[in-house]
Amino acid sequence: VTPINFEGTVKFSSYVEAGVENHTRKTNPLVDYGPFGKHLVVEELKSDEDYILYQGETKNSKLSMACGSVVVTDGHMTECVIGEEDGHTSYEVYAEEGKEVTFEKMIAYTSELDMPKEEILPFIRAKLSEAKVLGYDKYEALQKEKMDEFWSKADIKIEGDEELQQGIRFNLFHIMQSAGRDGRTGMGAKGLSGEGYEGHYFWDTEMYVLPVFVYTDSELAKQLLNYRYDTLDDARDRAKVLGHMKGALYPWRTINGKEASTYFPLGTAQYHINADIAYAFKLYLDITGDDQYLIDRAAEVLVETARVWADVGCFAECKDNKYCICSVTGPDEYNAIVDNNFYTNLMARENIRSAMWALDRMKSLDEDAYNKLVEKLELEDEELEYWERIINNMYFPFDEKLQIYPQDDGFMMRKPWDESKIPEEKRHLLYENYHPLFVYRQKMSKQADAILGMLLHSKSLRETMISIRQLHFIIHHYLLVFLESLQARLDTMKKLTSISHSQQEWILMICMIISMQESMQLTWQEHGRVLYLVSQVFVLTQANLQFIQNFLNSGSHTNSVLNIMVAI
Repeated sequence: VTPINFEGTVKFSSYVEAGVENHTRKTNPLVDYGPFGKHLVVEELKSDEDYILYQGETKNSKLSMACGSVVVTDGHMTECVIGEEDGHTSYEVYAEEGKEVTFEKMIAYTSELDMPKEEILPFIRAKLSEAKVLGYDKYEALQKEKMDEFWSKADIKIEGDEELQQGIRFNLFHIMQSAGRDGRTGMGAKGLSGEGYEGHYFWDTEMYVLPVFVYTDSELAKQLLNYRYDTLDDARDRAKVLGHMKGALYPWRTINGKEASTYFPLGTAQYHINADIAYAFKLYLDITGDDQYLIDRAAEVLVETARVWADVGCFAECKDNKYCICSVTGPDEYNAIVDNNFYTNLMARENIRSAMWALDRMKSLDEDAYNKLVEKLELEDEELEYWERIINNMYFPFDEKLQIYPQDDGFMMRKPWDESKIPEEKRHLLYENYHPLFVYRQKMSKQADAILGMLLHSKSLRETMISIRQLHFIIHHYLLVFLESLQARLDTMKKLTSISHSQQEWILMICMIISMQESMQLTWQEHGRVLYLVSQVFVLTQANLQFIQNFLNSGSHTNSVLNIMVAI
């Protein structure tokens, strides 16, 4: 602090607030959404010289954590007050006009996940003592060194738009700082800066965050995968709860490996979490070539997740003996408990395919390790033969009249969405304003679903022969549902920040799909082409969105990539 027009005593106070509580939204009609209130019970709160030390225990899991702070300043302590749930120390320093005085506060956290409970508070005290000696400048230098290393691998440079440059770097920083690094933690859906979802991990980690690290920090990506491996036994237990005697079923939302979702249509029913995790493992192996990790951990995860897919469905006579998977929810949470969700069936098939690839690869690399895994998992030849049959006979819903693949068996028969009947103030999140059954009966989509599957596994979709006509239908019909609901907002949309995550996701999918039509015959483009497209940066503005709307209405798709890139 540098006084500009003042000379005299300055008082600094350092607080530790132990009576913290969660402030999550209470308007969700699906469940008694929470948790609310205080969930930490104070076990110890004390002062020790310039230190304030705290230890508490969570009400439900009985997990103990500790934190503390220490102050470094030019002044002297004048007050130390420790209450039942908070404590503070105050310092005074004489400040001369135009001369800088400093006040540094160091904070440390840990929990009994890292060490025995009786050691956590002494550990905090020791770390704070170390920090006090090193000081702010040393930690700033260490932080800069760490960040320089990250930016050297992950930075995206945008010329001519400083705000956008700051935005993309801010996003990269957020995922970098929020990702677990010890193999025992994942990444909360709201990172470290938001209480939403109570810090739980979802499929977002594997599908949206981990791919960034696979290409920029593969060791960090491996640690996120290690978390899934370390909770594999919990996933095996979860599978048994759902009636699967073999295999593993990962929880939809979790921190410690246990299912934390309470509303099963939008939680447990999202079986695709298994295939999403398998996709991340396979992507890591493909990009890094880490065969030892395949042998040590990845193959086991791929096999155990595949086993659930081989049990959850059946070869249905009414569907020409194709393999069907019923009563699941795909990524689109406005269509829950459906039969044969396109994304789920596709990802399930590729999960099984990846498991078979892993076994073959492992056997060629280390037959002894392969035999031990087969013995451990009690894997039989008949099981692998059954998997092969599923791969060759997976069912995908198909509309003969339109010659397209709908999102699920019932999507095309649902009630057309009538935006005019929904007041604008109730459109943001329908679940907060309408009963889920009302939402489920509408022909509308909240999140990219079938299209996401097509993006992730474009190469394998050659087997299903998705044609240009299929692409045109997706653009005109399936995505138009979204664009029509967006139209009302175009007139008032002034900033990029007003575009929701789902809207950005949809527009990005449109851009990719239109681009993927170039140079194609009857099937999707090669996987390498898709990877190239994923790496592009799409800037969304009101003009861009209006262009895409006009583009879809025009019916003309000539030189589509050129048109889209000019607009963007």
